Amino acid sequence: MSEDTARERIVARGDLNDAYKLAHWDEYRKRLVMPEEAVAKTLLMFDTTAPTPADYDALLARLAAP
Repeated sequence: MSEDTARERIVARGDLNDAYKLAHWDEYRKRLVMPEEAVAKTLLMFDTTAPTPADYDALLARLAAP
């Protein structure tokens, strides 16, 4: 997901808990776009911008893998 899309989604949901993120966007976006290396190694990244059924199938297969 692009940074612009992420910000648009956060604004659109109108959650008061997101006020800090929006007020400190430059700091927040760094973690959003690419977390620290040690954290990134533990994450499964999935682009939700325009996933296809095949993308979902591949994600489910990775999540279900031993």
